[in-house]
Amino acid sequence: MIGLHRDLEKRAQSGKPIRFAIIGAGQMGIDIVSQTQMMQGIEVRAVADLDLARARQAYLVAGVPEERLVQATNAAQANDAVRAGKYIITDRPELIVQIEAAESVVDATGNPEAGAQIALWCFEQKKH
Repeated sequence: MIGLHRDLEKRAQSGKPIRFAIIGAGQMGIDIVSQTQMMQGIEVRAVADLDLARARQAYLVAGVPEERLVQATNAAQANDAVRAGKYIITDRPELIVQIEAAESVVDATGNPEAGAQIALWCFEQKKH
């Protein structure tokens, strides 16, 4: 874990943190967002949930101010918002894999069928 801490610290200092997105804002998704907000060098830039209020709540619980949240409905809007330093919430999980800044996607849905679809979207967009 010490090596991981150093690697994340280097990413933070370089101004190039690891950026990822989450699909699913239940207990697991909220926990990941909250934990990540307390770390350097890694950021959850987007959260998708079919219940948009839950996606918003994931960031609010983690301490992200409401004014830094942008509800995105398309890739261009999401990418522009991330470049402006905002956090994306959406009820369109397929949008998550189209966010250029997201290096990888975490499936926190707990639904095997949804997980399979998310994996296919990630393969198509060459995301981890």
